[in-house]
Amino acid sequence: YDMALQYPGTVERIQSLRMRIIEKIQDGDRANPNQTYTIPVVFHIIHNGEPIGVGSNLADATIQSQIDVLNECLSMTNADVVNVRAPFQNSIGNANLQVCLAQLDPAGVPTLGITRTQGNQNTFQIGMDNAIFMPQEQWDVNSYLNIYTVTGGAGSPIATGTPPGFPAQTDGIVLDFRSVGRVPFNMGGAFFGGMFAQGKTAVHEMGHYLGLSHLDGFNNGAFNGCAGQNPSNCMMVGDNCCDTPDQPQITFTCFGTEAGCGSLDQIENFMQANNDMCMLMYSNDQVNIMRTTLINQRAGLLNGNQCNRTFRATGITANTATLEWSGTLGAVSYNVRWWYIGMVMNAPAPPNPAAGNGNVNTGNAATQLNIAGLTPNAAYGWDVQAVFANGNTGLREPMNGATFRTLPLAVPMPVPPGPAPVPVGCPNDPNEGAIFGPFIQNGGGQA
Repeated sequence: YDMALQYPGTVERIQSLRMRIIEKIQDGDRANPNQTYTIPVVFHIIHNGEPIGVGSNLADATIQSQIDVLNECLSMTNADVVNVRAPFQNSIGNANLQVCLAQLDPAGVPTLGITRTQGNQNTFQIGMDNAIFMPQEQWDVNSYLNIYTVTGGAGSPIATGTPPGFPAQTDGIVLDFRSVGRVPFNMGGAFFGGMFAQGKTAVHEMGHYLGLSHLDGFNNGAFNGCAGQNPSNCMMVGDNCCDTPDQPQITFTCFGTEAGCGSLDQIENFMQANNDMCMLMYSNDQVNIMRTTLINQRAGLLNGNQCNRTFRATGITANTATLEWSGTLGAVSYNVRWWYIGMVMNAPAPPNPAAGNGNVNTGNAATQLNIAGLTPNAAYGWDVQAVFANGNTGLREPMNGATFRTLPLAVPMPVPPGPAPVPVGCPNDPNEGAIFGPFIQNGGGQA
């Protein structure tokens, strides 16, 4: 709420957009619950200069761990959902959403979906300082969910997530790096006594990003106080959900049976502010809001191929090409092979067309390789295999290989024959002759 107040009109815009979603749900205009939607994500790691895998420069494995937690909680497959108390088991909702690390950046270049930048300060006040780093790192907010990890300073919130209605330059999710992923990949250690070491902070902020408020509502900025929800008005007041009991403020504990508004609080809801260990569920009504928000107010996330693994050849000449591919998290190098398939357009084959075939290890985690010695005007296949630090290898991708064709050799254009030069001038004058021809006017004399 404090972050929204930095931008005049934002609170009112958020509430207006949310009410449009509620009206759509009331009218039955909601997302098909059987359709799984996948959201492309890019993680922007703002670190303090540490090596990758140390401190705030989170390892790829930590990011993958966070992706796993999000996908489990967004599909109701988190193992701890069985711990939801009996009164709320019928309210558990399956958002039927998934997230992927983006495989293409905004320029269409294959990517791991992770960027790394050394910050211009060591700590940030998450929320109030978001505009310092978000615009510089941001990918198109209409096509990607941007998630930023930073080091929160003293007194900083753990995270923020912006619902539709915030200015584009601050749209997305910001996480203190110590709340990212779950143990053993979480880097928080004793941070807040391990309260945020299971990756649920990002799940909570995903709810905000897709239009959810806390369970105590977001009514004109007044968080505290019972909203007076009842079956006839529950979609219009409080948190706009009929299956999340009214409560005067969000809960910060996993224990007790708080009943501040005369009903048992749903302390296991992801939109509370509890210990990760007891955040277990979205409700059915929350899921309706999230999915309806996605297809109406964040539909651009679903309109591209950012989640598709990509294998392409660029810079192709008669004898060379550059192979580019979507990387694999945790890979330390790649085995790349390419092979001659055949000549194009019935062109005659050279004596040894397979001489340009290759099978190499890149020696590093780069996802690009320049190859040479290819046969002109020929078709080639190629594939990639990830190699990991322990020596294990992944499957060769793509299945059956990708293809490209080299260009034909350039043939010099012949120079058409022209008439022989005609000497002009005064043949008996040693100072005149053919070399002066272009300067002759009216058949005689040097111009």
